[in-house]
Amino acid sequence: MQNDVCKAMPATSGGTEVMGMNSNRKMDPHAGVKSTFRNVFCSLLATALVIFLAAPVIHAQDDDPFLPAPLVTRTVSTVPSNGDVNPYGIAFVPASIPQGGLLQPFDILVSNFNNNQNLQGTGTTIIRVPQNGSPAMFFQGTAPLGLSTALKVLKAGFVLVGNFPTADALAPPPNPDRSWESTAKGNW
Repeated sequence: MQNDVCKAMPATSGGTEVMGMNSNRKMDPHAGVKSTFRNVFCSLLATALVIFLAAPVIHAQDDDPFLPAPLVTRTVSTVPSNGDVNPYGIAFVPASIPQGGLLQPFDILVSNFNNNQNLQGTGTTIIRVPQNGSPAMFFQGTAPLGLSTALKVLKAGFVLVGNFPTADALAPPPNPDRSWESTAKGNW
């Protein structure tokens, strides 16, 4: 007797198979495995299809490349007039930055973590490296700042910088509430 919810399938030994059982009431030992395999395969296929169809849309939302083109190799010093050293942060100025400000598309900003005596966490400067021309001071703060690798330039022209200062030039103890890094994504 068949249930209308179950799909009848031909059995390998004759009769009709219903939910893993054939008309002789013998259990198909592979019915559960076949069903699980089919479900997993269909799920993976659907996921791959969604990713394939969504990839162009996701990519189209972020039109700035990770490394701006044209990438020109230059060797410059990022040591400013006050002698700060140990460049920690680097940020590429996006091509879409508003015109008329100090920053220009494809400039590079570099933050210094140490002061002129190379004391950890006491650097106070950010250096601007233009695409053409000499590096120059972009920002100088008051010690101890310890400007970290958390350096970003947003599309709207805002510059974000993190710091990890020390009073005694020793590396601060690890703190899960403070990070040396940063991530920024959006159309700001």
